[in-house]
Amino acid sequence: MDVRDTGFDPRAVSGGVQFFQMDVSSLKFEDEKFDFIFSYDTFEHFSHPDSALSEILRVMKIDGYCYLEFGPLYQSAFGLHAYRQIYVPYSQFLFSKDTMNAFCLKNGIELIDFQHCNGWTLSQFKKLIELHSSIELLRFEVQHNYSHLDLVVAYPSCFKSKTDDFENLTAASLKILFKKTTL
Repeated sequence: MDVRDTGFDPRAVSGGVQFFQMDVSSLKFEDEKFDFIFSYDTFEHFSHPDSALSEILRVMKIDGYCYLEFGPLYQSAFGLHAYRQIYVPYSQFLFSKDTMNAFCLKNGIELIDFQHCNGWTLSQFKKLIELHSSIELLRFEVQHNYSHLDLVVAYPSCFKSKTDDFENLTAASLKILFKKTTL
């Protein structure tokens, strides 16, 4: 399932895999349909991760499992997802949107889609999982990236007002496994 209907591996298509084009916030499946749901590199893009998780839980069977793996998280070094345009760690903190897109225009590079990521922090994703009493959390693994903290140290004023938790700056990606225990 994806919001688009192109770009799928032709081997999967020719192998008989059934694809559905739909929005995760309004799934066209009946309640409690699936035993296992997985999502790879999507939750940092959903405009409403809370709605997405609610829909996932709606279509999951009780005692069903869900595995989520995604990143980079927005406040991490490459969380803007603009590595093709501006390969500068923490560019979302160091430069204005206008400055970055002016750079792109000047260099003939595709403009940055600032709506591509939802801007959620590690703290927000933790709270999202904690809010659902129907979830038995089996794994919540944070992959950290400490390799660009010299920028945080060199330009603290760019970061101070943007986060209330230093871990948000180092949390690059998440792996979450949970079981649905109740409705």
